[in-house]
Amino acid sequence: LVQFAGAFVLAGLVYPQLMRRLDLVRIPADIAEGLRFARTRPTILLVYGVTIVTNAFAFAYSGLVAPIGAGEFQVSPALVGLLAAAEPLGSLAGGALIAAGFLRMDRRLAFAGGASFFMVTLIAMALSPSYWLAFAVLVLGGFGTAGFGNMQTTLMLTEAPADMRSRLMGIVTVCIG
Repeated sequence: LVQFAGAFVLAGLVYPQLMRRLDLVRIPADIAEGLRFARTRPTILLVYGVTIVTNAFAFAYSGLVAPIGAGEFQVSPALVGLLAAAEPLGSLAGGALIAAGFLRMDRRLAFAGGASFFMVTLIAMALSPSYWLAFAVLVLGGFGTAGFGNMQTTLMLTEAPADMRSRLMGIVTVCIG
């Protein structure tokens, strides 16, 4: 529902964008050009590195929520679902606070610190002696993913010139995968 509302609000937004004809032969050269540019910008390299580490090691937790909830905490399927929703709930709340301007900090710190905070909360959740403590810790971890997720794109858009953005964002997509 939040994404639908966002799409509705953004539907009237007009943004002039440089358009080029798609040339499949040029794609490898465009990617190489984007990587060469990225090597000159420490913040862009930070985004790539933190994105790889976070997606490889942190977001893999989601596949373990059901075994932890059902096996370790021995809760109902409904509470397992609630545990799975804890981090996204915290992320939604954190994102709303960022968008409203209540949470302000250096963008790089929000990005890398948010990812780090999320990873620490995952360890705390795994060591939690009770379901509700694990739930609360994951909600807090969502605030970290809000910083990570919001600043991942923001840093790329603010650090790159307009003609490089699509290439650099494409590389971010590869880092995510």
